[in-house]
Amino acid sequence: MGLVLGDDWLWVAVEWSPPAYANFYAPDGLDSLTTVALLVAALVKVAFLWLILRAPAPGPLDRRAKALRRLLYLAVAYLLVLWFPIALLPGAVRAAFSFVLWTAIYVLYLLVIRWRSRVLRTTAAAIFTVDLAVMANELLDQLDLLELEWDGLVELGLGLSGAAATIITVVGQWRDGRWSRGTLIAGWSSVGVHMLVLPLNIFFGTIPSGSLVITITMDAVGLVSIVWMAATAREMSGEDRLADLTPARRRVISVGVATRRRSTWSSCSRVRRRSGSS
Repeated sequence: MGLVLGDDWLWVAVEWSPPAYANFYAPDGLDSLTTVALLVAALVKVAFLWLILRAPAPGPLDRRAKALRRLLYLAVAYLLVLWFPIALLPGAVRAAFSFVLWTAIYVLYLLVIRWRSRVLRTTAAAIFTVDLAVMANELLDQLDLLELEWDGLVELGLGLSGAAATIITVVGQWRDGRWSRGTLIAGWSSVGVHMLVLPLNIFFGTIPSGSLVITITMDAVGLVSIVWMAATAREMSGEDRLADLTPARRRVISVGVATRRRSTWSSCSRVRRRSGSS
């Protein structure tokens, strides 16, 4: 329909943003390269959206896990839909919303994920604190209050705090064991998306519409981070990673465990018999 009705409809259908955004990026209309990029992005976003909208896995959850699941779904809804109405609000309100939301999520990450290591949990708390400090500084800037001034190197490092928070969370999920391999791959992929910005800028830098193609591409592949958050919320009630294995592999593991137990039992029996003979 977007191809038939015109550029504005195509932009709205794929980018999920008002036509004014298309007019801002491409005031003279969309060229062929941009149109192709939109069509490819549509296919990618449909596939990701299918993964995002999957129903939560059944299973019991305690109060903290339920709260974390709801907050993660709120973050997903904000990144997909609610960003536009909230963007109409003052900048201070937007910054405060993000700060409060991610403060709650990070605190619950520390409480819900079974890190299985005090050092890892402490490292996660430190990284989360740095990322929240960046958000707090933005909030202070929006409120015209005291704002911290950082030099270029520190600012670059702090800009990577979000990626570091994702990395440490994925490591915690892996050690926890409740989350599937697909969820972990989505988490690592969301970190890789941050690394795509520079190569894409170099690759499309010499193309007249290259900046718009980069915007469309990053908007599409950036959904992988939302896929990861939705999967994290969906699999909160999972027990272990054995659910990811095929039935044949689960049988092999079961046979191996049973064989090891029989070997251990036989060894213990031989020791008892020898002790009795003595």
